[in-house]
Amino acid sequence: MEAVQAPDIILGTHLNTCINKVELTPTEYPYERNPEFTACIPIGKGNHYYTGAFNGGKTDSFLKLCFAINEATNRDFENDIIAV
Repeated sequence: MEAVQAPDIILGTHLNTCINKVELTPTEYPYERNPEFTACIPIGKGNHYYTGAFNGGKTDSFLKLCFAINEATNRDFENDIIAV
């Protein structure tokens, strides 16, 4: 799957703002590490972690992001993989 390139504004909530401002390193972020998932972020990759609790953005960019997430989720469902 291609990475979503969104030139317009996308708004999200960074994980550290949700956990009493405890600073985590990227290796401590709760990324999905199982390579069977489309959302897998391998160890040593990734610099930010955003929660799904609060997000938004300009319509075109946000919808592009939503469709990409939906496509990835459906691909996981087709492979009998469900995120916990």
